[in-house]
Amino acid sequence: MRSLVTLQDRYCIRGYDAGRHYHFAEAETDEERTMTDTHVLEQCRELATEYGTYQESQGTLRYAIGGVLGRLSGVLFPWTAQERAHMERESMRILGYVESLRPGCLASQVSLQPA
Repeated sequence: MRSLVTLQDRYCIRGYDAGRHYHFAEAETDEERTMTDTHVLEQCRELATEYGTYQESQGTLRYAIGGVLGRLSGVLFPWTAQERAHMERESMRILGYVESLRPGCLASQVSLQPA
């Protein structure tokens, strides 16, 4: 398994998963998938500005940082069969059926890599 960091905080892990899901399954264009240094800094600035308004400030901050890391990791690490299976399990748990991937999303275009 390749990794840049080891995540241990549950909020950060959930954010990371959400960021990867966004990168591979939700973003429609390369522009939406691209995160520049300016974008990352702007997100940090927004988090700092709104920090006191969150009900669960620490959890929200950790989730957001995990999300940024997840989105950034999409450029480095391909979508895996394990992530696809997890997405399908969550879809079944929440919706009662496996939601189809949006045609054209990266997750539907890549050959699945083992985790």
